[in-house]
Amino acid sequence: MRLSAGWVKCMHVVLCVLVGILFDHFVLKNFENKSPVFETRDGHQNPETFTHVPSSSHQRSSKKKDLDRQFKDYLPRLIFINCGGTFPVSVQLFLDTYPQSLKYTIFSFIPEISYKPLYSVYRQHTFIHGMCGTSHETVKIQSGSLTDSTIVNKTANVIDIAAWILENTHPDEYIVLKLDLDSTKVISTFEHLTKSDHFYWINKLYIRNDTNSSRIDAVIQTLKETFQGNEKYLGIWDDNLADYSDLKILNPPHGTPFISGRAINECKESAKGRFALMLYATEFTPGINDSITIVLDFIRSNPITSTPGLFLSLEYFRMLESDITGIYSTVNGGLWYNCTDKGITSTAKRKNVIRNDMIKAENIFNSSGLVLKNIFNTGINSVKDIYKIAMARNLNVYHGAHDITLKTKHGDIIPDILKDNPKNKFILSVNMNEPQIDMLIINLLTFHRSILIDFKACGI
Repeated sequence: MRLSAGWVKCMHVVLCVLVGILFDHFVLKNFENKSPVFETRDGHQNPETFTHVPSSSHQRSSKKKDLDRQFKDYLPRLIFINCGGTFPVSVQLFLDTYPQSLKYTIFSFIPEISYKPLYSVYRQHTFIHGMCGTSHETVKIQSGSLTDSTIVNKTANVIDIAAWILENTHPDEYIVLKLDLDSTKVISTFEHLTKSDHFYWINKLYIRNDTNSSRIDAVIQTLKETFQGNEKYLGIWDDNLADYSDLKILNPPHGTPFISGRAINECKESAKGRFALMLYATEFTPGINDSITIVLDFIRSNPITSTPGLFLSLEYFRMLESDITGIYSTVNGGLWYNCTDKGITSTAKRKNVIRNDMIKAENIFNSSGLVLKNIFNTGINSVKDIYKIAMARNLNVYHGAHDITLKTKHGDIIPDILKDNPKNKFILSVNMNEPQIDMLIINLLTFHRSILIDFKACGI
């Protein structure tokens, strides 16, 4: 009996499938130990300036992972693994300062379950109740809780971090691992990782900064010797100082030195008797967005040459990040920042927090296709840290403005307010957090535009 063309085609397909299965079973089984684990690693674009070169002599760890990649819609992830801690300090520091942090999938291994609600606010984050270790087991620990700081004996689940990485990640993925472990435990955990084939899936490793410098130096030396020339980045992560080893390298300053990075408290280009106006919001409140919208709509529908500057708090940027482009396509401005209310006793940490806040604001602007150039604060005359840090990041710092918020709120006549101020060069400011302040601003822009100059003139 002669088969139809359709049957012949079908038999060819079946034959090809059978040949593929036999090839996988016999050939790959015999030669898989000769294949490097990193044969597909280069498919993922390194998100940083650091590169990782696969070890050509290292063995394949999981054929199943490669089959998943071939037969499913697979997109390699950027992953941050946060091993250890209590409060989400590391997660927040990572999101605020790490390049492309919002694209990362984050896993936090936290032994105390009471802290879980604090992590629920983060998107693309998974809270894992347990602590990173060298095997799956249950151990006794001493720990407090979110609601009670009293140290008591508790039972904690230990998760084999090497096995977890094998089961939950892929060699194509870019993995940043932070081990918040005591220096006495870092070595054993690290040695356990290096004994597994998939240790080489990890691109970057941070360990906790130990207060005993000699101990941490010994740990670092041991880890570097174990790397044996591999271009894997090893750094220190310090939540207590809000810092990590390569934070500055990963966040270089923007702007142009000598052109930006200045302290400005007057408009040198202003004519006598004319003023620049800066609007600012110190916090995110239910009504602030409405006030900003009203003022911006007025400016868009009534083009004026004396456009004010608008400075918003970091809290506002975080809450309404998607609005940044629309706002700063209408007006110039930047970040309103107050560094005097941090309540931090450590000078080093205080400087780092200021720097990190600026980096966070810069990153928000960058994600909107903008560049942050200016910072404004009404009360930093006695604070020098912000000047040094901002200027090092090529940011202009506006200060010393004459705040007329209370006078306008109390119904003082604007011409009289202006008479009370020096006749030239000084900058006026208005706090938009005050209720119904939007109408007073519109009044100022409508009837007194002849005595106002454009905010951009202040940066010349």
